[in-house]
Amino acid sequence: MSISFLLTYASATLIIIPIVYYLFNYSKLVEINNSLFFYLLLSFLSELLFALNYYFIHSTSYTVTLIFIIYEVLFFYHFYKKSHSKKLKFLLNLLIACLILLFFIDFFEIKKVKYDIFLGGSRIIILIICLSELLNSFDSKPLLWRRIIVLAFIQYAVLGVCVFSFVSFFIENKQYVYFYVFLNSISNALLYLTITYSLYLCKKKYLQV
Repeated sequence: MSISFLLTYASATLIIIPIVYYLFNYSKLVEINNSLFFYLLLSFLSELLFALNYYFIHSTSYTVTLIFIIYEVLFFYHFYKKSHSKKLKFLLNLLIACLILLFFIDFFEIKKVKYDIFLGGSRIIILIICLSELLNSFDSKPLLWRRIIVLAFIQYAVLGVCVFSFVSFFIENKQYVYFYVFLNSISNALLYLTITYSLYLCKKKYLQV
């Protein structure tokens, strides 16, 4: 088993931490939108499917990944929908519609779409949404744990854009694929650990009330 494979799934298993923490402290985390837990759960299931498919069938779960990408973008769109202005909402609707259209074009084999367009494009959409939420938060002054979640998603989107924009390069130059795996693993690990920390702060806030 390669180091890249181990590194990828070592970071992926960290998603279990916020899921378990949420389950054990559910009564004290009622302020958290349930969709955040659902997002983590689907992230875990997609990682599990990818691992099982890779281990037993020795191939990548291309379709599973694309479906999760569409879901992930829609999740962020609805999770932070209160921060969407009319202009931003129009732009996001346009970008998401294009992403879904490209998915169907690729899925029905009308034309092959580059993998990095899906990966990099989806993270750009997420970055736009999260930056909008962060800018709006300076006026609304949200609780610390909510701002930390936004910052966690921003780093996830930024690193994702940096990594996935060059995914074709890494595919063609496999001697550098370790750097791709390392950066992606760091991004996922930071996201899951930071979300866990934000849940801890939420619980602490609850206990103080």
